[in-house]
Amino acid sequence: MRNSMGLTGVAVCVAALAMHGPARADDGSPSSKPIPQRRGGSSRFDLNIEGGLGKTLQRDGLTGFARARAGWLTVVEPRNPQGSPLYVTVGGTLATSDLGLFSVGLQGELMHLSSGFWAQGGGFVDVTKPGPGVALSAGWSLFGVEFQRRFVDEGRALTEPRADWAVYGKLRIPVTIIMSAF
Repeated sequence: MRNSMGLTGVAVCVAALAMHGPARADDGSPSSKPIPQRRGGSSRFDLNIEGGLGKTLQRDGLTGFARARAGWLTVVEPRNPQGSPLYVTVGGTLATSDLGLFSVGLQGELMHLSSGFWAQGGGFVDVTKPGPGVALSAGWSLFGVEFQRRFVDEGRALTEPRADWAVYGKLRIPVTIIMSAF
C-alpha cells in the first residue's frame, strides 16, 4: 500500500512537470517575464426590474409603479488597476402605474461597482392615454429615489393640472449583475 502511494505521487509530479515544463530561474530575459494582462471592458445583455411607491405632488394619494428594462450593459474598466469598474446600461423599458396603465420608454444607467451608487435617467410614453414623461433617479445598492414628470389624464379633475411630479421610494433589482455574482 505504501509503495503504490509513493509511485502515484511521483507520477503526479512527472505529469505536472510535463504540462508546465521545467522550472527555470528568472534571468530577466523577455521570455521569463510575466505577460501583463490587458484590462478591457466587456458587454452583455442586461435585465433590470424595479418598482416604487410614492406620491404625486399636486394630488393627494399614493401612487406606485413597476418597470422592467432589457438592454445592453457595458463594463468600463478604470485606468488605475486598483480602481473599480463603471457599469453603463442602456435599454428599453416597459412599465405600469396607476397614473398610466402601460408605458414604453428608454432608460440609461451608470453604476459605480465598488461604492454601489447608481443614477438613472430616461423618458417614456404612456401608450393607453398618450402622454410623455421623464424619470430621474439615484440611489445606493438596491434602494433609491425617483422623480417623474408625467402628463396625467387618469382620474384628473378639470381643475387639476395635467402635468404633475411624482416622487417615489424605489427598489431596484439588477438581475444580470446579481446573477453574474454566482
